[in-house]
Amino acid sequence: MSTVKVFIKSKNVNSEQRLTLDMSVESLKTKLELIVGIAASNQILTLYRNDTPLGIMEDGALIGKFGIFEYDTIEVNGINNQRLVDFDDLSKVEKYEIPDEEYEKLENTVLSFKKKNQIGRFNETENARQDSAKAQAIKADSPTEFASGIWIGVKLDEPLGKNDGSVNGVTYFTCMADYGSFVKPESVECGDFPELMDFSDDGLEEL
Repeated sequence: MSTVKVFIKSKNVNSEQRLTLDMSVESLKTKLELIVGIAASNQILTLYRNDTPLGIMEDGALIGKFGIFEYDTIEVNGINNQRLVDFDDLSKVEKYEIPDEEYEKLENTVLSFKKKNQIGRFNETENARQDSAKAQAIKADSPTEFASGIWIGVKLDEPLGKNDGSVNGVTYFTCMADYGSFVKPESVECGDFPELMDFSDDGLEEL
């Protein structure tokens, strides 16, 4: 049984295949469907030798009938460029999006890990500390050198900040160490807020 090694060329795949000359064109297309991703019924096979087209390989014949030589090229195109799978356009790939309610019930997810370890918004203690550290005054609202855009410098009531109003040696406002912080304007709410009550254990009398 005679065989030849040929190059298979398509828009997304280039490979070498060894074919038997008594293989039908239909059988070849079925084999190529798994390789190039174009349905056999939509394939157009063109035989090339040294970049010169020799003709289209029509159905109903054995591939040896087309005079294939070793290392010839078979180019695979789709009718009207239709493809079984368009690997270049992920927007056409159907995606499954799990509803938030079902995701929250799953285990071994990032969300469940955060809940278990009280990270981020699930850390009630840290959130309470941050809520209690109200900005006493807005100190600066001009362009900065440490980051692009407008940043608001604030002085906190508690030492929960990151600086003293200075960043990288540049002073934007002055306050005690760790009482200063910089936030984006959309994160700032201005107003005359009442002082929060201290509900710590030290402030409670024993009944």
